[in-house]
Amino acid sequence: MDLLFRQSVIGLQVLGINVGARTAMAQSLADQIVGTWTLSQVYDQYENGTTNNPWGAGVEGQLTYTQNGRFSLMIIAAGRPKSDADPRTPIGPALGYFGTYAIRDDVVVHLTERSTFPNWEGIERPLTTSVNSNAMAQTAPAIGQPGHSYIPHLNWVRE
Repeated sequence: MDLLFRQSVIGLQVLGINVGARTAMAQSLADQIVGTWTLSQVYDQYENGTTNNPWGAGVEGQLTYTQNGRFSLMIIAAGRPKSDADPRTPIGPALGYFGTYAIRDDVVVHLTERSTFPNWEGIERPLTTSVNSNAMAQTAPAIGQPGHSYIPHLNWVRE
């Protein structure tokens, strides 16, 4: 009887793990991205395959997606100089923008309302997105002229 009980428990545990794995795989991209993410890596990849981190060492960022379709993103370089200027005037490399988002297949489209880079206001920024547990990778469309363009890569973790 003891052996039958242990086999039943093991069988249920295996079944539970498989059911949990199928549930996670069936979860939509919209469900997977909701929450707050911390930047783990950012780099630009050029057409010739070389990469560059224009933000420098120590860059930090945060991205939040809400259940009701809003987002906000900030990326700020480290080592920026202190300033006596107005705090409304950013010093050094910093990017922040917010708005709403939509999901189209494996693309999260940021519909930017306001940005520290005004050229992005009122436009769509599509980010090809993949989520693997608590890691999310995003790539944006190429920036720059053909022959000199790069693709921004953003990698995030959820803690």
